[in-house]
This record gives sequence, C-alpha cells and structure tokens, in this order.
Amino acid sequence: MDARTQELLDNNHEVIANTARDRYGLTGASVTRLGSFESAVYDIAHKDRRYILKATHGSHRKPEEIRAELDWVNFLAEREVPICRPLASRTGEFVETMQLDGQTDVSLILFEKAAGERLTPETCTDNLVRTWGECVGRMHAATVAYEPANGRRRFHWHEDDNLIIPDRVREKSPEVVPAIESLLQRLHALPTDRDSYGLVHLDLHHGNFFVHNENITVFDTDDCHYDWFANDLSMPLYYYFKAEAFGGKSPERARWFWRRLLEGYSRAYALDMTWMTCLPDFLKLREVLLYLIIVGRGLEDAGDFFRQFMIDRDRLIAENVPVIDLDFTQL
Repeated sequence: MDARTQELLDNNHEVIANTARDRYGLTGASVTRLGSFESAVYDIAHKDRRYILKATHGSHRKPEEIRAELDWVNFLAEREVPICRPLASRTGEFVETMQLDGQTDVSLILFEKAAGERLTPETCTDNLVRTWGECVGRMHAATVAYEPANGRRRFHWHEDDNLIIPDRVREKSPEVVPAIESLLQRLHALPTDRDSYGLVHLDLHHGNFFVHNENITVFDTDDCHYDWFANDLSMPLYYYFKAEAFGGKSPERARWFWRRLLEGYSRAYALDMTWMTCLPDFLKLREVLLYLIIVGRGLEDAGDFFRQFMIDRDRLIAENVPVIDLDFTQL
C-alpha cells in the first residue's frame, strides 16, 4: 500500500479494532497489529479462541472482489482443502465495510487463525514438502469444478494492474522493457483450458501456511486470480529458492524441493507434464512482477529485501537470465 494509506490505517488502529469488536461480537477482545503490505493485519484473542482480522483499503480491493475471494475459499474448505475460512459477522456478512476520514471505504474480514507455526528449515522435511505439493494439487482438483457465485469473479492474470509497465520503469531502465513485453506475449499465447487454468492461490509460499502435526493450513488468499496451474505450482519453488534460511539459491536444493513438491502434487492432481516447459517463464513472471511493483512504487531503498532484490535486477531481466538454472523437463 502507499504511504498515505499506510498512515491512514495506522492512525485509525483503535477505530478499526473497536468496529471489528462490534461487528463480529467480540466484546473485550484483545487486538494486536501484526503488520501490513497490501492490508493491515491483526491478531485477535477472544475468550479461548484466536482470529485474524484483515482491514483492506478500497484502493487495493473493492468489497465485491473480496466477496469473490471468500466465496472461493469457502468452496475449497467445503471440499476439505485445509484452508482458513472466513467468519460471518453478527449480521451474517463475510465482508463488513466501514469508512475512515468520512470518505475512505475499508473492508473488514475475520478469519479463523490457523493452528501451528510457520515453516522452518527443521520442519521442512521430505514429507512436509510432499504435503505442501499435495495441498496445491487438492486446490487445483477442486477449482476445476468451481463456478463463481452471483456473477462474482476474480481477475485474470493479465488484468493485474501491477503488470502495466509504469513510466518510471520506462524512463529509468528502458532496456528491460522489450524483455518484459516479449515475456508477456509468450504467456498470452498459452492455452487456457479448464484442466490447466483456473482460479488459484498464486502466493502459496512458505509464509502463507502454518505447520501443525506435519499438516499444513493455508491462508492469505488475497492474490487469488485466474492463472495457470503450473504457475501456481511454481510459486512455492520461487520463494523457497530465494530464501536464505532454506539454502538460498542452491540449484541442488531447488532440485530436491521441486521433486518432492511434484510427488505430493501428483497424489491429488494429474497436470500434463508438458507444462514443465513453461516453468522458466512463470518464474520469470514472478521476478518481473516484483520488479515492476518495487520500481513503479519507488521502493528500491525501502528496506533490505527491496535493496537485495534490486541488485543486478535490470540486467537479469533484460537478458532473460533464468531465475533457476534447471531443466524442469528432466526432473
């Protein structure tokens, strides 16, 4: 979110907390701010239960977009996908809206809090990675049959405003523009049949699920949209490969991880393996998307993550250097 939105939410912490207590019947609940990127996120303790509250500014997602997201989440949960469900308010709504400063719409969404803890190098075992892959497969197996309720629809990958090349990129680094445009052209040419393309999480990295008794529970579906199943499957690999805690940019570790992720995935869904030829482009798309967000919003020096990411990034994109130097058709 931009600095103005961040300040607005920060300055209205108590207003948001009190509104949530009232709308969801959580009188006396303890509300703790966890952090934010696209939404403000809070941990709520009420009696003997824990919840996660998200406050999403209207400039990021409109209420109908969020309702479309939650309809899909409930669909998955009803089919036994291990995912945190939203909870209805006192009036039966999954999305409650409020105004800040008399004009800014903010959506409130309350979720069950997942049991367990984040993945660590110690808990990232062969079986856990297989379970992770199986979870992605179960989501794909379910979403093949999904039809949006009441005409609500999430966006398609190419409708993401973050993929519009901003003027700041064109002016600062014109050498990356042809490579980005060529990548998008290749992706636009791919088939979008129901068995390989649908509504997916598209952000199921190691920070978006908790581990409990060697099982996982998924959360944070804010980025869900229509995309290729193979691209969705590439997201765990992308972030695993980039994470220093998990061996940081080691092709051997990436090979180990990918094989086990695919083993688990194949238990739940049979994706045509010819899609593996597209993995380099899907991984590059994530790199490009992060680049466009960081440079477009002027975040190059906003923190260590952004500074590290930007090192030599213009060249890596302009020359189409593979994110991971592996032949995915041979794994």
